Amino acid sequence: MSLNDNFNDKVATLRDLAGIAGVSVTTVSRALRDKPDIGLDTRLKIKQLARQLNYHPHEVARSLVLQRTNTIGLTMSHLDNPYYGQLSQEIEAQAAKAGYSLLLTIASSTIEKSTDFLNRKKVDGFILGPVLAGQDVSGLWALRKTGVPVVFHGNIDLPEMDTVIVDAETAVCNAVRYLAERGHRDMGFLGRTRNNLILTLKFGGFQRGLLESGLQLKNEWVVETRGELEDGYARACALLQQDKLPTAVFCHNDLLALGVLHALAERGMRCPDDMAVVGFDNIEMSAYSNPPLTTIEQPVERIASELVRLLSDRISNPAGEREQVVLLPSLTVRKST
Repeated sequence: MSLNDNFNDKVATLRDLAGIAGVSVTTVSRALRDKPDIGLDTRLKIKQLARQLNYHPHEVARSLVLQRTNTIGLTMSHLDNPYYGQLSQEIEAQAAKAGYSLLLTIASSTIEKSTDFLNRKKVDGFILGPVLAGQDVSGLWALRKTGVPVVFHGNIDLPEMDTVIVDAETAVCNAVRYLAERGHRDMGFLGRTRNNLILTLKFGGFQRGLLESGLQLKNEWVVETRGELEDGYARACALLQQDKLPTAVFCHNDLLALGVLHALAERGMRCPDDMAVVGFDNIEMSAYSNPPLTTIEQPVERIASELVRLLSDRISNPAGEREQVVLLPSLTVRKST
């Protein structure tokens, strides 16, 4: 009968390993953690025994001893836009590399319920997602006072928190200048121009790009939208009823841009010959639209890695200096321009 047969119906413990190896529980524990005061032969013997018995550390007991759960929380306000799902997946991947599990919560209106839930789960720290930027963030200060490490991703500069910011304003400005260099003098904007800081910054970048290119803003081509695919289609249909049309439109996300492309095709208009279209996010489906969409690509992997790095550093060093990381998205040029 093999050693493994004796443990088919029970979970092997440190005490079991110690009894079989003829050493103390402390020796087994230190050998499994590769402590140098335990001889190499003993460490190898105990590790081999642990593999034979399929031994795994008891994570709950371990977290009680270390006062850590090796779990971090991520709060988003929704996942309707594929970009946020992509970002969440990348944050999970980066967290796993750093040795953390991830708990994701959705906070549709305020963050208190979401953060209260994560606090009850005893997460080691929080990452607060970008779409919270348009919400009431007063709850952040109460969260900060609990002493739980927090990292924020958005366009709000929070003096007491580590933040990862995407410079959307400059990215949109550069996209508008690119369109101007291609001969476009009349440009429209589909998105929100107020009540949401991230989108307000995008509109500010649009205005700045026009100004730097010597062009004027045409209010009749500034279209307020909610940001969904259907809304992009509906708003584009209304825009296309005007007598004079822009030769290019910037959309605050790719979903809106895909809706615009559909509206153009439905009316027999050619993109980019009749109207060029630029989006923001570079979601996967933007490369497969007809025509493939020119879009501002968010550096998702870098965003995720910086968020996890900042949070891991803050967990290890709660009193360290606050850090802000600013990233600039790049323009991915395809056939819609």
